[in-house]
Amino acid sequence: MFQWIQALDGALHKISIRYLGMGLLIAWVYCTWFAGNDETISQTLSASVIFSAAGLLALTLRADKRTPIKPAFILAAGITVSITTAAFSFFDQEWLCIAAAALGGAASSILCVAWGEMFCQIDQETAESCIPASLMVFFCAGATVIMLPTALGEIFSASMPFISCIMLLLGRNRQPESFRFPEPEHPFREMLLPLSKLALCSMACSIATGFIMASFSPTDLPADPNGQIPFYLAGGLAAMAVTIVAIAHTSRMNFSLLYEWAIPMIVFSLAFRIIGSPACNTASAVIACTAAVYAEVLFYAIFS
Repeated sequence: MFQWIQALDGALHKISIRYLGMGLLIAWVYCTWFAGNDETISQTLSASVIFSAAGLLALTLRADKRTPIKPAFILAAGITVSITTAAFSFFDQEWLCIAAAALGGAASSILCVAWGEMFCQIDQETAESCIPASLMVFFCAGATVIMLPTALGEIFSASMPFISCIMLLLGRNRQPESFRFPEPEHPFREMLLPLSKLALCSMACSIATGFIMASFSPTDLPADPNGQIPFYLAGGLAAMAVTIVAIAHTSRMNFSLLYEWAIPMIVFSLAFRIIGSPACNTASAVIACTAAVYAEVLFYAIFS
């Protein structure tokens, strides 16, 4: 039998549906703020990002970081994110939309960290097979939102965080309740410099991909009522392929692996953007979205 058939069969055997909910959480982000052209999108996205960052900081400063986040907090976070997302369709006043985005962003940080903790609790081989597979869930969820009528698409987008939360709780149900992460091997002061370098490199990648996508005028890319989401869906599929190759060709995950693949994609995306022809603009957008989704998803594999 062909070796790739055997590898595919082994991967499908290892992948468990309950560990793929991270793809829904990523799809919620892009389907909420990168689909369509609502005037309030920019402000609500900014509010969500700022409060999500604040939530992540608060989680890093909590007293007992060796204990995974309690299931009750995870459930509350999933419900909060879904409710605040659904509220966008009912609020007429801009400040209410911004307030809902801020609350949902803060709650989403709990889900993000909880998924990271989940991938750290299961064995590394399973994590490395489920993380790329989550991008297929991301693609399918995003494509479903596009194909559904607008109202149904908004309902489905709002339900994604809650479904992701339920899948996360199903995965956590297989772990012992007394689970605790091991003590750090090195004190935080020794890790501060390499973590700062990682943060700066990640920031540079995010700024580069954000600059590329923001540089397009409405006439530079094919007109689409769904905004930028088709480019992110195409990028999600490409990122899945790149992530599979990246994980398969390394014996040990490390931080540098992230940039060995992300930086060339950003360089090619910038090069196509400079050329500026319609075909090159499309290629530039897809590659930039690939780099953005790839860097976001591979972080979970690295930390696991």
